Amino acid sequence: MNKKGVILASITLLIGLLTGCAVVSTTASVTGAVVSTAVGVTTTAVGVGVDATKGVVSLATPN
Repeated sequence: MNKKGVILASITLLIGLLTGCAVVSTTASVTGAVVSTAVGVTTTAVGVGVDATKGVVSLATPN
C-alpha cells in the first residue's frame, strides 16, 4: 500500500472513532506488515501511529 492508501486507512479509522463506534477496525499494509486496530488497543506500524484509546491518529513519514 502506498502512502495515500495508508492515509486513507488512517482517516477511515479516525472517522470511526469520532462517530463513537464501539469497535473500529482497519487493515493497512505497510511494507508487508498488516495492522489491525480496535478501540482500546494501541498498535504502531511503520509510517502509521494509531492511539485508539485517545481517538488520535498521527501520521509519520518513514524515511
